[in-house]
Amino acid sequence: MKTEFRPWGILDGIRPVKLATKLINEKKSAQEAVGSFMLEYGASREKAELAVMIAEIEKAIVDNMYENGVSLYIGIPFCPTRCLYCSFISNSLAKSAKLVPQYLDCLKKEIKYTADIIKQNGSTVETVYIGGGTPTTLTANQLDELFDCLYSEFDLSKIKEFTVEAGRPDTVTREKLISIKNHNINRISINPKL
Repeated sequence: MKTEFRPWGILDGIRPVKLATKLINEKKSAQEAVGSFMLEYGASREKAELAVMIAEIEKAIVDNMYENGVSLYIGIPFCPTRCLYCSFISNSLAKSAKLVPQYLDCLKKEIKYTADIIKQNGSTVETVYIGGGTPTTLTANQLDELFDCLYSEFDLSKIKEFTVEAGRPDTVTREKLISIKNHNINRISINPKL
């Protein structure tokens, strides 16, 4: 019977980077971690080196986190249309456009409530991710309203990354990009059209 070669060895369904991180946290050198990874899990050298490299990159990020840092996720559950593959809570803008102003009003209340908790805890906001649905289904004025609320409620002076998801490139306009730029948002996530 022929044995099938598997690049990740016995690690099917396992998070290999988590295991590589454990080895690095045990103070093994990168070379020792790769060797252990290959020996213990039967991974190929290429996959072992990849897992260790990613673990080292993640460790540098984690080591640079604020002691009492938090990340915010703000969900905008509206899209131009509902994609068949989507598993997110989302509503077609064609059917739900009238709900957007009310949703934003409620969202602003929740932002204020959350900001109060973060202030009470003495936490520092490290990252903000505005995801969806498709946040860029909001108008430029609605985006301004949301961004202004975030800046007025949270201290974002120490923020490391501020992302707006623009998953549907057809929802991005010059006015929305200007709004994003004017609010010092330093990352846009766009899905490639296949």
